[in-house]
Amino acid sequence: MVTHVRVILPGYNTKALNMKMLKPYISPELELSISYVNIAVDAVRHELDMALLTPGVIKQAMIAEEEGVDAIVIDLMAEIGMRALREAVSVPVVSLPEVTMHVAAMMGNKFAVINTTEELTPIQEHLIRKYGFSDRACVQGVQLDPHADYRSKKTIHSLMEQCYEAVTKKHADTLIFGSGRLIAYRDEISAGLQCKGIHVPIIEPLPTGIYFAKFLADAKISHSKRVYCSPDERTLNIYAQILSAFDKP
Repeated sequence: MVTHVRVILPGYNTKALNMKMLKPYISPELELSISYVNIAVDAVRHELDMALLTPGVIKQAMIAEEEGVDAIVIDLMAEIGMRALREAVSVPVVSLPEVTMHVAAMMGNKFAVINTTEELTPIQEHLIRKYGFSDRACVQGVQLDPHADYRSKKTIHSLMEQCYEAVTKKHADTLIFGSGRLIAYRDEISAGLQCKGIHVPIIEPLPTGIYFAKFLADAKISHSKRVYCSPDERTLNIYAQILSAFDKP
């Protein structure tokens, strides 16, 4: 049986997410596909960005469910309309910060989110408080230009320094990359840390979210409709004009 997971990127940016990046995670048991909100966005870094993009993410989630996907992952290390998304569809919807922070809390005692922009720091700190991890987590990182080459030696070195500092100065024992774009970096950074005597687990958000979404779908677990009540047809008709603005993939 093949499980189909749809990854939704809030905005249109094929540099940030494309099928080549997801290819290593595809298997005979796992089909992956991508949809984008049809607004060109370099990076989502503010609450205002997320508020304005939320209707488009909801629309893409509804399309995904209509197309028969088994689970949905939102590719963002912040929460964008998660409660609304879970009301809009019945298939599991996975939030990267929610799943990675809970996994990190199980894998160690204190975790650090290594983000790529200062603007996301207060947003991620808010999520840490929301999830109840205030005394077990910290956020730090580097300021990266969204147009920068995330695989450059300079970027890798900067991220490695932040990881090292999180462990040695803030006593983190588990690390989370704070951006979905930081995919397939773990082995290189982990090897660099091990050369310095640091042996800690590093959690990559998007692969973790994808595999958790597959687990939920395979286990036939989804969010409670007693909490996340589906809107009726009348409600959807009222807001149809807003949602139809995002019809294009």
